[in-house]
Amino acid sequence: MHASESRAPPLRAPTVASQTERSLTPASPTIHPSWRQVSFEEQATVLRENLAEVLEKEEEWSQAAQTLAGIDLDSGVRNVDPAYKLRQNVRIAMLYLEDDDPISAEQFIKKASSLMGAAKDELPGSCQPLLRAVVLERILRRDEVELFGGTLKPHQRALLPDSTTVLDCAVMQHNLLAASKLYNNIYVEELGALLGVTPERAEQVAADMMQEGRLQGSIDQVASLIHFADREEPLVPWDARIKALCCRVNDIVDAFTEHPEASANARAGGGGGVGG
Repeated sequence: MHASESRAPPLRAPTVASQTERSLTPASPTIHPSWRQVSFEEQATVLRENLAEVLEKEEEWSQAAQTLAGIDLDSGVRNVDPAYKLRQNVRIAMLYLEDDDPISAEQFIKKASSLMGAAKDELPGSCQPLLRAVVLERILRRDEVELFGGTLKPHQRALLPDSTTVLDCAVMQHNLLAASKLYNNIYVEELGALLGVTPERAEQVAADMMQEGRLQGSIDQVASLIHFADREEPLVPWDARIKALCCRVNDIVDAFTEHPEASANARAGGGGGVGG
């Protein structure tokens, strides 16, 4: 008998098979670091918008505004639409107004106004005059306020205990600050007419703003007159220096007039200075 030969199983072609398997295995994509950052910022934006919406429904106005303000609108990684920036800044400003914080609101109103040129068609026409007036620190007219108020939601027009709205209070305080830049003083009755409120209400608003450090001035209750703090004009220091120099020159001329020998010595020792 012939010894049975042990035959090994046929060998597979490892090279071809491995190449085929490798070709069927999906390659892990190479993600650029900036793409990851863009994705992270977009997700963070969505989360902040959703959280702000929840806070707004709970009437946590200031927290909602701060949440939206945390969105990076000036990121150098992703391109943010100017219209989106504009809407966000207006929304943040309105939330601060809802919380009776016109100072914080004004900061975002000015930001929104600077974006009006890039996204002017995205902003309701009723908003543009008011935003422009705020930036220019001009007194807001009643018709401008009414047009802007028409864009507010019902809860944003809710009445406060004194039968005014948050917008009314914000406009009143803005107009009072604008008036302080136009007048050195004003009678309480005239201020009330300017603000569209009673003289008593105008005086109370001015007193509150002065106490909070938001308005510089004083109130003369006897004369019913409000004095705004003096604002030094840009040319006042320059005029003062010129006046001081002229006075110094006059002093020198007077000294030479009283002591002519000093004038003669000065000319003799001056090496041919100003001739007589």
